[in-house]
Amino acid sequence: MKTQTNLFNVTNAFFVLDSDHLEQAETRLYGFTMFRDQLVQDAASLQGEMPQGEGAYVYIRCKDGQISIRQDFMGSYGLYLYRDGDYFALSNSFLRLVDYLKTSRKLTLNEDYANYFVSAELCSVAFRETMVQQIECLDRCAEVEIDTEAKSLRISYLDYEENTVELSTPEGMQLLDSWYRKWTAFIRNLKASGAQLQADLSGGFDSRMTFTLLLGSGIDLSQVLIHSLNDGLHVHDEDYKIASAISEHFRFPLNNNSFISTDSWPYTEEDTLNISFYLKLCFHKQMYYRHNCLKAARHSFSGGGGECLRSYWKMTEEEYIEKAVNRCRVYPGASAEIMETSIRNVLQRSFDAIRSKFATFGRPLSPEDMTLYLYRETRCRNHFGKDVLENHFSNFLKHTPLLDPQIHRLKLSDSRCADHNLLTAVMLSRYSPALLDFPFEGGRKIDESTKRYARELNNRFPYIPAVHPVLSCGHTDAIWNYADMAGNNADELPTAQTDISSTVKSVLVSPDIRGSFCGFYDPKVYQILCDDIKVRKYQPLQNAYAIIGIGKILQDIAVSRNTAHPNISSYLLSGTRPEAREEAAVTLQQHPYLTNFTTARMDLLVHWEDPGKVLLTAPSDKSARIIVPGWLKENTGGYSIESQAGTFSADLQFTGSGTLTFSLKGRDVRRNEGSRIPFWIDYQKLTINGETCFDALRPAWHDAPITVKRKVSKGDTLHFETTWTVHDERTQVPQTAAPISKQNKVKAILKRLLK
Repeated sequence: MKTQTNLFNVTNAFFVLDSDHLEQAETRLYGFTMFRDQLVQDAASLQGEMPQGEGAYVYIRCKDGQISIRQDFMGSYGLYLYRDGDYFALSNSFLRLVDYLKTSRKLTLNEDYANYFVSAELCSVAFRETMVQQIECLDRCAEVEIDTEAKSLRISYLDYEENTVELSTPEGMQLLDSWYRKWTAFIRNLKASGAQLQADLSGGFDSRMTFTLLLGSGIDLSQVLIHSLNDGLHVHDEDYKIASAISEHFRFPLNNNSFISTDSWPYTEEDTLNISFYLKLCFHKQMYYRHNCLKAARHSFSGGGGECLRSYWKMTEEEYIEKAVNRCRVYPGASAEIMETSIRNVLQRSFDAIRSKFATFGRPLSPEDMTLYLYRETRCRNHFGKDVLENHFSNFLKHTPLLDPQIHRLKLSDSRCADHNLLTAVMLSRYSPALLDFPFEGGRKIDESTKRYARELNNRFPYIPAVHPVLSCGHTDAIWNYADMAGNNADELPTAQTDISSTVKSVLVSPDIRGSFCGFYDPKVYQILCDDIKVRKYQPLQNAYAIIGIGKILQDIAVSRNTAHPNISSYLLSGTRPEAREEAAVTLQQHPYLTNFTTARMDLLVHWEDPGKVLLTAPSDKSARIIVPGWLKENTGGYSIESQAGTFSADLQFTGSGTLTFSLKGRDVRRNEGSRIPFWIDYQKLTINGETCFDALRPAWHDAPITVKRKVSKGDTLHFETTWTVHDERTQVPQTAAPISKQNKVKAILKRLLK
């Protein structure tokens, strides 16, 4: 069977633009938007104008020496910015930006964010922070302007005027009606164009608000897949009963997919991992993997973001922070205290930044509204926005009418009705009053006085339907390799969810990820997270993504592996299932057995007196294997390095005080019964901060290392360099060297390769 081809193009789906290569920028729409009552998926259809916030996109416009960049209302991709003096780099993928920068720029871990993310409930709600200290996530309202000649970057902020228009005014009702007409026409004309439509319906508020648009569009709902979960779970069982009652009343079937095409191109495991991880790793703890790409686009209408339009976020910011802090108390005492401080720092900075943002718009926020604004500013981006894009990359277009900036201009209550469910009551009673007769899941209700006032407003400002022209759908700026899709994968099956889960679990326990994570956190934290994976029923791997994200960033900071692993999937798969990939022919030096003769191992261990951390930077060998080993004991830190380069140098930075031990040795290679095989390495020189520790040939192997110790203090930086060659049997060594001393010809060849 032929090898399956990767279809998802990472470098085409996510851009990186930096000040050194502005000439490479091109006008491009990433994602999709609704523009002038049309669905647009390509830059040409925008005719050089800026979209207004609907959809999920980043739009780059290059015109007259200026690059303008704008994102959707949610900030679905995110715009991630790195600045260092006059240099800047920008991307719509955090992970891709890290990959791009880690070989040339100093990156450090944002410890507060990492600690916060470990205990995050679902996704990050940090306002601008990321897991790397030097990279910020721009405000969802940020518009970037770049002068290509001056190589300068300026950020301005759009004011969407959220919650500024009284519903009980002619302007408010006209705004609501304009939103309703736009979306009902959009649905009607998508169907007229032959598009496949789908909508969610549960027993909750949000899907019902969106469902008014399906009803109001006038289309035949028996030709729409109205989806309602019926999986036996208690909450879904209640949802399904309510949805069934609604379907019987309006005479349409639930879960009718008889007219829906499922023809698709299968994604490889690399495709599936790249889609979700480049979008969500380090920001979300659940991955909704896309295993294929639909041949015919499907349009789904979701109630996502409806919590911003009704009574939901009733916590004060202090209560919200305390609830988040409580989640970290399952961890060991010292770790819990550190995490608690970080959680408070991240969330308080987020609340303060939101207050500051709206103060610049001249709109101070009421304390009771702070968690609502936190939700809209942050969680909508990382949960709903990234979910829309995850689906978009499989040609499944998920529309979120409740996250349209137009409707967010409306206030949720007024002077005569303080109930934040007023907008919901007006919407349902205005466009489909029968929907108010059905119960809501969980016994939730809209107050009767709120319903009466909603009907009063609707009588005062009656809705007048309007006729709209038929819409058309634009082309797509391709993110897929269509030539490959046309034939190469025609007979292949998509990667199964179980295959991906198996890969993730393999990565989770790999020495690289486990070692990096446990080198930074108490191993008990790692174990608690892994134990949770064993018992969690829904999305059991969510804590695995926190471990993998932190472990990956720690390794990126410690050493560049970009040349060996051009993207996240190849990095993850490199140590798990090599037999599944066709490997290029290896050189003699890279032969799996012969590498034992050429590979130097350096263990750099710090025994802390005043506990801190040690950071390794500027490694000379970019393909070296550098990990934080999992066998480190309490109050120790450091790295284990393996290199074949013949020389290795790096810098070590210390945030605490203690004793650093250099242990130069050979690889840990064992026989079947577990005993070590003595592979010797001839070390030639070691210098630390220019001081020569030795410069005469000294052989060593794993159980007979060369040991050098140095006292280090907080704030110290050490530069070290060592050189080595393949062991020469004429060197004086103990008799344990005898079993490998007959490989003269092989060693002579390997010596030349190390030169």
